[in-house]
Amino acid sequence: MRQLNYLEAWDWKFQTNYFDTTHFFCDMWWAETDRGRHNNGSLELYVAKRDEVICYHHCRYYAKVDGVYLYNIVKKRLDLMYSWPK
Repeated sequence: MRQLNYLEAWDWKFQTNYFDTTHFFCDMWWAETDRGRHNNGSLELYVAKRDEVICYHHCRYYAKVDGVYLYNIVKKRLDLMYSWPK
């Protein structure tokens, strides 16, 4: 388990398996102190058949105010992958 503070990053290297069934999940908890509430979410962060073309083996995710973005190396832009619950 990793705890990241505001503006911190964490990365790891991996290879997809032969059958392209590699999956990574991520559980997140965060506080919206200005709204007085806590949120959590479980994300299917990496799915080989979905994401290998988008980010190959160097996937960069960004948590922003409205959700989690993945940098698309083909289109050279951030794509919204998950929206935070309202």
